[in-house]
Amino acid sequence: LYAEPYAATTEQRTLRSVCRRCLLNVNAQKRFTIFCAGCKEVYYCSEACKHEAEANDDHTSLECKVLSGWHVPGKQYTSHEVNEMKLVIASICQHRKGRQAPPPPI
Repeated sequence: LYAEPYAATTEQRTLRSVCRRCLLNVNAQKRFTIFCAGCKEVYYCSEACKHEAEANDDHTSLECKVLSGWHVPGKQYTSHEVNEMKLVIASICQHRKGRQAPPPPI
């Protein structure tokens, strides 16, 4: 059984260890080096996943723009706050694309 998430984000400590497209998770010793050049907040396990994400607009230009400029000078956010903001941004972007949230479990 496989279900694609409506929106997903990665904790800052594991940002480079989880592929944004396929959600492949590698151990902490390995780090992905392929990332979004615009925001540097989204990493991919391969060029193929990056191209697939770009082709399907998974990491939207709006999301990229928001992620690249959301830091407020002088403001320190907790990792929990960062994760929440990133998930909200991803959810809003999915909604704007017209993607429907999955129905609740019965």
